[in-house]
Amino acid sequence: MSILDPNKYQTEVQLPCFEARVGYQRPFMMMGSCFATNVGERLVRLKLPVMVNPFGVIYNPLSVASSIRRLVDGLPLVADDLFEQGGLWNSYAHHSSFSATDRDECLAKINQSMASGAIMLRESSHLIVTLGTSWAYQLKASGAVVANCHKTKAAEFDRIFVNTSQAVEALKEAVAAARSINPSLKIIFTVSPIRHIKDGLVENQRSKASLILACHTLCSELSGVAYFPSYEIMMDELRDYRFYADDMVHPSSLAVDIIFKKFVHSAVNAQSVEAMNEVDRIVRAVEHIPFNSEGAEYRKFCASMAAKAEALQRKYSFLDLSVEIERFSR
Repeated sequence: MSILDPNKYQTEVQLPCFEARVGYQRPFMMMGSCFATNVGERLVRLKLPVMVNPFGVIYNPLSVASSIRRLVDGLPLVADDLFEQGGLWNSYAHHSSFSATDRDECLAKINQSMASGAIMLRESSHLIVTLGTSWAYQLKASGAVVANCHKTKAAEFDRIFVNTSQAVEALKEAVAAARSINPSLKIIFTVSPIRHIKDGLVENQRSKASLILACHTLCSELSGVAYFPSYEIMMDELRDYRFYADDMVHPSSLAVDIIFKKFVHSAVNAQSVEAMNEVDRIVRAVEHIPFNSEGAEYRKFCASMAAKAEALQRKYSFLDLSVEIERFSR
């Protein structure tokens, strides 16, 4: 009979230790749900060379797979690929953040992001994919699965469940396509810790279970594919509702920070982790709002931080802190 540690108040998820890791030295991509954006924004803030969601937020595995294949194909959208809804032009393959009142503006935003994403996919060391839900929406008229419904009438869609086999097949094809243009590309899959309660709590658990099984199937059948347990950390280590936002569904900022730090521990190389900690101090100084921006004390602070940023840039040749140096030198 084992005796539990009386000072231990959590069941901890064992973190993977990836052999191939991301860092400042080579660009990488993140695609998928809004959790990918949450983590990606923290990496961008720390100046890592990461591109986040070139199609905007995408939740279901079929749309994620389709987006990857679109980047590999490199074909731009044309005007006929867009549709107008509620005064906005939209793409069923993209998030509403790309929508615009002017069709040409919408098309330009989409094609610029896709072109950048195609280049980034060819150059990336890793593609990190966050899957959100197994539930998807299929247009009745064409049978196409959409990444976003854009408030089109529900009668236009069939709600479908993407089972494990379908997800594995689609994502396998997407990985193969990505590696046809970038043979050394490593893949990290994770499942979003955000519960989709509008699907129903039972349906959400079924959905997440299917995604987790798909991820582990891909890890076992493909080389260079790994899994990071975002969902499991939220459900087991952070199961208390104090780690949730006011809607009791989304992880709080604290919870995202905790999962982010665990991701960094598993997936970022040691030299980059050291640099991230130093970059964070520079970025915090930039974000600081002074009481008196014209005072001698603040000017002295800025001169000190500019010198530190310049020294840090010399220490790590892969860092570009020119924006921060200019900010402190004004």
